[in-house]
Amino acid sequence: ELQGVYGSRASDVLALYPAETKQELKAAVSEYVTDAWFVQPARKLLDGMTQLSSPVYQYQFSRGNPNNPKLGAPHASELRYVFNTLKNPEEYPESQTLSDQVADYWVQFAKTGNPNRDGLPEWPTYTAKKKVYLDLDLELTTGVDLKKKACDTLDQASKNLF
Repeated sequence: ELQGVYGSRASDVLALYPAETKQELKAAVSEYVTDAWFVQPARKLLDGMTQLSSPVYQYQFSRGNPNNPKLGAPHASELRYVFNTLKNPEEYPESQTLSDQVADYWVQFAKTGNPNRDGLPEWPTYTAKKKVYLDLDLELTTGVDLKKKACDTLDQASKNLF
């Protein structure tokens, strides 16, 4: 099916997501959807936003469901953390701590256009030269070039699609 979307570049995309078993295939499809529908388009948007005068920030939410870690962190799972609406927060106090931090970043960003404030680890700006992101998990860390190989491959494969 990817041949119909990416033409001669489909094999480059498929090589990113190897799978031999049914379970591996399920995980590979999930990762492809994440990369092709969310991560790569977000990077294109972020790269465009760096042309404006406002600072740009990227994040990846990595905190998986503590009751079902195999699920990882599905799309929009950060919303309970952003709005501080976790179910049974006393059961996982570390999740409540993360929720407090995430909510504080979002409120600060809404107030000032910058998520950074005293008491929170620094969230660096994303620039065209240094594509930094904040990984929101039990430990807040930063990284550079989120899923670079997948994004570069998907950029090349979709170059002449639209």
